[in-house]
Amino acid sequence: MSSFHLPNLKRLQLRVPVISEVGFVTRLVSSCPLLEDLMVDVIWSQAYFVNISSPSLRKLSLFVYNYDDNEADNKFVLINTPNLEYLNYNDKLALQYSVPNMNPLVKADVGLANKTFGPSEVPLVQVLNLIRVLSNVRHLTFVSVSCSNFIIDKCEIEWLFVNFWLKDLSRVDLKDRLPVFHNMKCLVLKYNFNCWDKLLLAFLNCSPVLETLVFPQNDRNCGDILISDRLTNLPDELLIRILSLLPTKDAAVTCILSKRMSVLSAYQSRYLTSFKLGVGANFMDTSCTDCKFNGPDEKDCCPDLKATQINAWISFPLTRCGLRELDLRIQVKQPGDGLLPLEIFTCETLEVLKLDVNLSLDRTSTMSSFHLPNLKLLQLRVAFIFEEAFVTRLVSGCPVLEDLIVDVYWNHVHFTNISSPSLRRLCLFVNKLDYIDNTDCVIINTPNLEYLEYTDNLALQYSVPNMNFLVKADVYLENQLLGEEFELSCVQMLTLIRPLSNVQHLTLSGACIEVLSYVDVNDHLPVFYNLKRLELYHCCNSWDKLLLAFLNCSPILETLVFPTGFVSSGDTTSSRYNQDTCVLERRFCEEALSVVPSCCRNHLKRIVIKYYYGVERELCLIQFLLRYALVLEDLVLFRRKFAKADRMFLENTLQNLPRASVACSIHVLNCNLPLVRRTS
Repeated sequence: MSSFHLPNLKRLQLRVPVISEVGFVTRLVSSCPLLEDLMVDVIWSQAYFVNISSPSLRKLSLFVYNYDDNEADNKFVLINTPNLEYLNYNDKLALQYSVPNMNPLVKADVGLANKTFGPSEVPLVQVLNLIRVLSNVRHLTFVSVSCSNFIIDKCEIEWLFVNFWLKDLSRVDLKDRLPVFHNMKCLVLKYNFNCWDKLLLAFLNCSPVLETLVFPQNDRNCGDILISDRLTNLPDELLIRILSLLPTKDAAVTCILSKRMSVLSAYQSRYLTSFKLGVGANFMDTSCTDCKFNGPDEKDCCPDLKATQINAWISFPLTRCGLRELDLRIQVKQPGDGLLPLEIFTCETLEVLKLDVNLSLDRTSTMSSFHLPNLKLLQLRVAFIFEEAFVTRLVSGCPVLEDLIVDVYWNHVHFTNISSPSLRRLCLFVNKLDYIDNTDCVIINTPNLEYLEYTDNLALQYSVPNMNFLVKADVYLENQLLGEEFELSCVQMLTLIRPLSNVQHLTLSGACIEVLSYVDVNDHLPVFYNLKRLELYHCCNSWDKLLLAFLNCSPILETLVFPTGFVSSGDTTSSRYNQDTCVLERRFCEEALSVVPSCCRNHLKRIVIKYYYGVERELCLIQFLLRYALVLEDLVLFRRKFAKADRMFLENTLQNLPRASVACSIHVLNCNLPLVRRTS
């Protein structure tokens, strides 16, 4: 045929056994003016000239095979595709390449075989001529299917995969010949020869942002050479360079597990700013959701490691200078003799210390004092603390501490004292082995505190000076005192709440509401002049005394939230309550108030009630709120599951309730969350 004519062809895949005409593919492509995707996978009887020219081509896969595999290499290859985006080219190395720049190129896979040139400058120059035109590529795969020399002039790739024999290349000094791979983050080298000194170091020096270095599994035998341990045979300079590129945790573990590497660790930079180590749920690539170990019986999934291993890992960062952040998450099955190094508590450069461990802190009792002069953030989550004053002494040794989280188990706490003028954020979770144990005395002296989260059994005594800068407070208290001592419990509860009077966002949960609801606190609560959001967890007794008291004491309250609704999940019928109490609560809701609370008249705009069951008690309380919330804009209820008919009746009943605010909208939403009681 003198010519081909395929004016609308956009995709062409050509797989044929043998092509005897050298110019067949060239003529075929020239007759396809709209061709965008071309794949040629053929065997040529002779291929002295390969020409692929097309301005419309976007994707090209070209596989050139010679019928006689021992025949000389191709003489000339021309690829003129200025708009190409993907190139996959496999061939024997040609004597000459003519390939104009491919500016839109995104990905290139190039595989070359060199069987006739041998180790010389000739193939090196030819590969350069081919690779330079790929300068805009983002993803480059370069494969040499036989022993060959190669060099890559590509500075913008992010991912590089090299899988071939590099025996000849390893004999060449590439120090000044490889380009700098400014964007390459992943390098994969598959190489079956044992001489890495020139090649590997050259790649590392030219890859400033390299994050991942991979050596895929190879055949164990390469000719007559048995490759047993490539890393051990590398020179010191190269091993030190490899360690410097690893994340700190990986470098530490490598130095500890390898005797060869441990010798070189002394030559690494002694300056280290951050160290993070996870052993247990976050160790290596294993994820274990059941291994939090907040108590003595929750450690079945933790790894069984020796104390010497753990101590070696922890000690590594403490031998470096300039350590600013130390993050240890260590949960092991048998802590044994595993002890936290005392040097942790005297590190003068530390600014952030996070300890989530089940290791022993017994040795800290031998320290006369702690010294962390620059520590600003401290997170302490440990299994047991036997020294009652440990946290008190630790905080006193941190003069600039701003953020403190303490979540620990104590055998018994007679005295808790957190005193710090610099503290801005405090999360204090006091867990005891005996859950009915009450702390004798709690002192929180933090005059500049902005956020407080406090969980504990109700203490017998509180000493908490006013917190004038407090923005948010979340208080969860359990009350294990006897029922006839509720008045005493209420006094202690009010002693804790009064210093929080400047708070803007207050959450009370646990036994807080239950204790306060037993007595009339209307004249005992402080005035919350800045309180804009109040969250009250459900009341086991009644709301008649407590609800109005908080409304009267919150003059600018804007949002009122009941996260667990008005009643608990098991108390959805009035028969479960004392009838006299229910009568008093209903009478309170129906009687007219002599004075409407200031917040209801001017500020209360949103009320949220979660876990709404549709019982009479709830409806009475909603009617009370709608009657006096004069500027209310939204009443949002999350209902529990109802039958369709009951749901429609419930929604109609709510929408028809009278309301004092003409702008009020009632939103009834599905409650898809499981009902759980808030705990610490």
